[in-house]
Parts: sequence; C-alpha cells; structure tokens
Amino acid sequence: MAKRSKTPTFIFEAELSASTSNFSKLDVASQMSRKIYNAVLGKLLRRLNQMRDSKTYKAALGLPKTVSGKTNEQRRDAFANLRVEFSLNEYAAISLASEIRQSSMDFQLFVPSKVAQDAGKRAWSAVEKKMFGKSKRCRFKGKSATISMRGNSNAEAPQIKFDENGAVMIFKKRLYALNADKSPEYFKNAASCRVKNTVILKRKIRGEVRWFVQIALEGQPYRDSAKERKHKARLELRLGVDFKTQNVSVDFGPSAIAISNEKHSYERKIVGQSLDAMLLCSKRLQRAMSRSIRLGNKEAFKTGKLKKGAKLKRSKKYMKLKDQKQDLDRQVAAYRKTIHGNIANEVCALGTILKFEDISYKAMQKRYGKSIGKAAPASLQASLSRTAEKLGGRAELINTFQTRLSQTCLCGEIKKKTLS
Repeated sequence: MAKRSKTPTFIFEAELSASTSNFSKLDVASQMSRKIYNAVLGKLLRRLNQMRDSKTYKAALGLPKTVSGKTNEQRRDAFANLRVEFSLNEYAAISLASEIRQSSMDFQLFVPSKVAQDAGKRAWSAVEKKMFGKSKRCRFKGKSATISMRGNSNAEAPQIKFDENGAVMIFKKRLYALNADKSPEYFKNAASCRVKNTVILKRKIRGEVRWFVQIALEGQPYRDSAKERKHKARLELRLGVDFKTQNVSVDFGPSAIAISNEKHSYERKIVGQSLDAMLLCSKRLQRAMSRSIRLGNKEAFKTGKLKKGAKLKRSKKYMKLKDQKQDLDRQVAAYRKTIHGNIANEVCALGTILKFEDISYKAMQKRYGKSIGKAAPASLQASLSRTAEKLGGRAELINTFQTRLSQTCLCGEIKKKTLS
C-alpha cells in the first residue's frame, strides 16, 4: 500500500461566537468524548495486563535481545504476534471506540464518528507509550478535565466552511460563526486553502469559558512583509548591512542560546527577566493553595506528610486560588510563546538552514529543572524548525557522539580526553 503523500500544513486559530445555550451542546459532546476516551483506555490497559500475564509473553521476554550483534528477529516477531493476538494496535483501538459509540444513543447523538475514532487513537497512543516503556502510567481524564475534539477530515463534523460573510463551523447540524475579521490578508490566505481537519478546544480565560477552533490548512501560512522588514532593519542596526548567510548554528543551554553564522556570533537569554514577576506570583499562589489544603485537611497531615489514600476536601478559597493560578500559568505560556516566535524570526533572518545539537532535554530537566521550566528550550527549538520550513529552509540535528566537538582541535585533530 502506497504511503499518503505529505503536503505543507499550517494552523489557523479563531474563537467561536455563539450563545451560551449553543455552547452547552459542545460541552456535552466534550464530556461524552472524554467518557469514550476513558472507556477505550481502560479496555486497552486490561488487554495489556492480560498479555503481560500470559505464558507466551514471559517466554518471549526470556529470549536474548541480540544474536551475533544483531536484533533477535525471533523475539521481535514473538512480541508482534502477541500484540496481534491481544488486539493491541491502533486499528483495534479505533474499532473499539466505534463499538462504544454505537452502544449508546447518547454517544451517537452528541459525538460524531470521526471524533470518537480520534479519541480511540489518543487512548492507543497513551497505552503504546506505556507498553514500550516511554511512560510509567496512563492517566484517565477526570470530570473537570476537558478533551479537545478532532475530526479526521473536513467531510464530517466538525466542518469548516469559508464564504463571503466569513467562516462557520458545522457540528451536529448546528452552525457556529468564527469570530474572525474577513478583511485582513491572513484570513484571505486561510480562506483560499483546503481544510484538512479541525480541532475544537475549550479554554478558561480570566474565569470565563471560551471555545476555539484550530484549523489545519493545506499550503503556506501568510507572511507579513511589514514585520519582516522591521526584523531586518533591527538586525541591520545591530549587526550591519551584510549579516545574512545560508547556515546558522544554534547551541542550546538551560536558559540561554548561542547563535552563530559565517559572519556573526553572539549569545542571548531566551526569556531573561521578563517572566520573573509572573512566576513569583504563581509561586505565591501555589503556597497559598498548599496552606489552604493543609488547614482544611488537618487529619490527613497529622504526621506532617500526606496520609496515603486520604480524600482531600477543597474549600471555595482553594478553588478560587486554583483558577487564579491556572489563568496566570496560561498567561506565562502565551508570553513565552511570543518571545520564542520573536527569537525564531531573528535567527531565521540570519540564515534558513539551522543546525542544532541532538541533545536530550529530559536529561537537562533533571539537572536544571527551574531554568528549563522557565525558558522551555525544547519548545524554542520546535518554533525555530517551523519558522525555517515556512521560509523555505530546514533544520538539521547534529549527532554529538560523531562530531566530538570537545575532543576536536581547530586544526581537525581528534584527541580523546579523560572524564575529569
């Protein structure tokens, strides 16, 4: 079977505008999708446990991983056959989600078939990570949690239609207008592209529940030439007129990056002190929440530590503090994303072929947890890659084991060093 060809894709986001009664239907659909996700996740986890308890699995586990320095194909095939036997694959998860949807009239009434199938896909993705040791556990989504609703194509709900008046979303025979001005160029660019699929998101902003759609569109995103000229003028003022080359190297640290091309090299902080006040406020809210929990559940904290299995009571004050912290964390994430976007445009103005070291940010988190949490260098690297592709370039990862930069002299001679 031939692989489906990949085409360039970009995301267009807009808020939905409708009455509260119309949004209540979306809220019910979201809760139903959450129930389908939890049901599929529970069944897949039971299948995984049954597979691991079977004698065939234990026999396959006892086989050697390698034979003569190569992967043991007998062991690999034994595990593959077990996954087929216990129906642990994406197709089985999608079929399971469809069966659960068909089993209830409520599910059929509120949840479109493609949305239910996507919930099954995501449940399988969580179980797959646990099965291959990439995560320790799978989390079920509670009543307060929200789940996004995604369709596989624009042929079924949720559907997006662009017209002369703007754009509308069709979901279970209901129309929801997109709160987007049709006059700007970026909207005209989005309206001219083919819609691949749509995701419906629920967000709480300043205590108010709002609904958004993220539309995946085929083609290239709109490029604002005025903003590009501003970036270029700023760099010319700082680095001189002739600053652009083809290749740019970016070296990531926990809180700063070093940028270098064939003509210029400099270092800069990722976020600097711009987030410090907001992060300090978030820390204070976290402490207030902790105090509220301890004062309202004194029996659970008799020894100073939380008693195992204790059910905690959460006061109105705690819930108010929780909402404040959640909104502040959202603001921090949005502000950081803006900073990352500005850095990405600055770096890509120096050159569109970006080169990064292939490093583990999970390993960096263990040593520089607070700095990584504040600056989010992995998120910046993803933003740089997207911007480079948008401008017709690319991002390349360099294997540090092969380059051995710390052992290589300027003349090219490689000399091994001791660990100290």
